Amino acid sequence: MNNYIIKKKNNYGIYFHGLSKYHSFLLEYNCLNKLNKNYECICRDKVNHFPKIINVYLPHYKFMLTRCGRSLNKLKKRVIITNLDEQLNCIIHNLYKNNIKHLDMTSDGKNMCIDENGTIAIIDFDISSINNKYASNKIYKRFTRRYGTNKNYYKKFREKMFNILKDNKFVKILKNSKIKHFNKGDKVLYTKHKPHQIAIVSNIILNMNNLYPDYEITLINGKTIGTVDKYLLRIKIVNDKYYIY
Repeated sequence: MNNYIIKKKNNYGIYFHGLSKYHSFLLEYNCLNKLNKNYECICRDKVNHFPKIINVYLPHYKFMLTRCGRSLNKLKKRVIITNLDEQLNCIIHNLYKNNIKHLDMTSDGKNMCIDENGTIAIIDFDISSINNKYASNKIYKRFTRRYGTNKNYYKKFREKMFNILKDNKFVKILKNSKIKHFNKGDKVLYTKHKPHQIAIVSNIILNMNNLYPDYEITLINGKTIGTVDKYLLRIKIVNDKYYIY
């Protein structure tokens, strides 16, 4: 699969949010360009939560963007998210840092993407605000109607993203468990490579202080892997349910 998509603005005169095709294109370009230049991932896995601009085609108002998975409203199979709080915090961190407000997050999740590894991305910034400026009165009215003030926006937007993900039947959000260590025979998820692989703990390798052991695991294909640290096995599978250590 190609790692990019082509996004083209529709050939309407004036959009419902009060912008021409050119100004809508320019608004999205400015938002994505600023996010791309100043992006700082604070997630443990160091991923990108916004599409990157690869190329721009004028005068046709086309973007070539990196692919970010599927929109939530088009999911057809279950996707597991193991670090939702980290990802939402990272998205809000970068929006706040760049003074950008996404104003088109709908309940069906069409403007939120997720890939097979559970990485979330926000797309479609043609209805947004940058540097507390609003490109049309309709966009400003949408902002005040949905979020009220600048102070409330980032908290409410985070809550909205969480609720959209929580309500999607194909998204499974894992919660932290109180389990301390793995035991021999535990069924786990090996996360060093993508896609992740299911494995069985076949041996426990104690280190000097016995507090944080390493593990030997056997993948479902029969391959044995030794000295795997706990971080790479942070998910335990019990009765087909997933728990984060």
